[in-house]
Amino acid sequence: MTKDFQVINITIIRADKTDAGLYIAEKNKNVDGCCLLVVTTQPKKPTLTFHPTHPFVDGSITFICNSTVQQWPEYIYQNMSYQYFGNPRGDIDSNSLTLQRLTKSDKGVRISCKASVDQGKVSSMSDSFILDPYYGPDNVVLKPAYTAINVTEGTTLGPILCTAACYPECIFRWELNRTKSNEVVFSNKFLAVADIKKNQSGIYRCHVVHSYDKTHMSGRDIAVNVQYSPKIRALWLSDKNETYVRNPTTYSLNEDVSLKMTLRIESYPDPQLVLSSSLVKFPPLKYTKSDTNFSSKLPTLTCEDSGNFTIRAMNGIKYGDNRTVNLIISCKPKNVTVEYTKIKTEVNTSEIIMMHVVSFPVPTVEWCRETGFQWTVQKDKYDYRYRIQSKVHMKSKDDFGEYGINICNRLGCNVQNVILTPKGHFISPSNVYVVCKSTTATVIWIPDLIGGYSEDFYVQYTDMGTNNGSSNRILYNDTYQHMVYVVDGLHLDRRYHFTVLSVSVLGLLKSETVECFTDVAYQLENNRAVTGMLATGIATLVVGLTALVAATVFLIRNRELYLP
Repeated sequence: MTKDFQVINITIIRADKTDAGLYIAEKNKNVDGCCLLVVTTQPKKPTLTFHPTHPFVDGSITFICNSTVQQWPEYIYQNMSYQYFGNPRGDIDSNSLTLQRLTKSDKGVRISCKASVDQGKVSSMSDSFILDPYYGPDNVVLKPAYTAINVTEGTTLGPILCTAACYPECIFRWELNRTKSNEVVFSNKFLAVADIKKNQSGIYRCHVVHSYDKTHMSGRDIAVNVQYSPKIRALWLSDKNETYVRNPTTYSLNEDVSLKMTLRIESYPDPQLVLSSSLVKFPPLKYTKSDTNFSSKLPTLTCEDSGNFTIRAMNGIKYGDNRTVNLIISCKPKNVTVEYTKIKTEVNTSEIIMMHVVSFPVPTVEWCRETGFQWTVQKDKYDYRYRIQSKVHMKSKDDFGEYGINICNRLGCNVQNVILTPKGHFISPSNVYVVCKSTTATVIWIPDLIGGYSEDFYVQYTDMGTNNGSSNRILYNDTYQHMVYVVDGLHLDRRYHFTVLSVSVLGLLKSETVECFTDVAYQLENNRAVTGMLATGIATLVVGLTALVAATVFLIRNRELYLP
């Protein structure tokens, strides 16, 4: 068999795959040689596949180009390579192309491929794939752009529009965040709630998901605060003993007790608490809050404030709420007013003593000393104000003086005093005359007549130095028409000032001051000589004073007729 392939010469016109095969040369029926005819053509049109089917912006996509070698016999191996067209970037590995981090600008890019074999045969172009990356939801926006909104109960929330950048269009729904789950309230872009209720407060979320891939989602929250008028659900009152009474309509306490109030109120926003009655109004109460409980110490109240008190809860939304409690406030007798604390009267006459007092409960009244006079207690306009009076009859002079009055109730007492004094005309001692000798002075004066009441006198004197003194009590007897008192123990050659002091049930009065000089030493002899003459002079003075006293008594007694 020849091994010289040059001598093998086979010519095939218009060869096709049926011509491919092994050809044998025979000589004398013996195989003299052979050759293999391989018929090839261009690779088949490539098939371009890719995944994922719908790539997203910022994601990636991988293309795979597949073709088949066309040659006969088929068992003969040929190497095939691939080329991509329209590739803006990417990594090629054998027959695959991967594009990383797709962008919106990749939209419309055409990707195709061709295959070729070692012999240089090149396939036709594959079908093109046009890039169209999905995106979203991006830039979720609420219009108006609220993050929180206050809305009054009974009004309409919204509409609030939710938008987002999506391709293709995303799915929108509004959800209300509940404790354990989210409740879908609307399945569209708009949030609108008519006649909103307070239990519809909460966090509303615009939830946006991509219609193709629900792992692509986003959202935007808005806090909806439904404001509503206060509603008082319960009221407690407690005193210093921390004894709580729930929902009282009447509550009793003492004036010195600090009253604490706790209200359970449903309100948004927090209310203002105002306490008032028909008699008094207070500034808004300060309180501490725990959940829905509002606690406050009430202002200091007096028994004059007793009555119906209304506590109002207001937060600016119409209506509000209120509760009324009748507060009965007890106090010991106080604010006692006496029409006259000093009363001038006469024997065998009667006087009305009247007082007004604030007290709760009703007071009792007693004299501090035994009198036999009765008291009447009469309620005034209000339960805590009383008019008290008693009729006092003056039987004798012994009935004059100070009277104590005890006004009491179970909480304590109040003591008042009334002074009854006799009527009369009270004038200071007059017509004081003093005659000084060496160590003595004779003081003469006319006492005033005060309608028969006892009157005591004192003579006081001073030399404006160390020699000062006062007489013992000088009793007055109205049978005398004048008073004479001798002061001894004086010093020679001194200037003395004398004053007569009058004391009676009507008070204390002083006469005018009278000045007198005692004798010097060399005058003692001459004084003895004129003693007789002085005695005669004093007698003459007494006669003159007697006439003056008579005239004075007549004038005073007639003037008393016109005293009130």
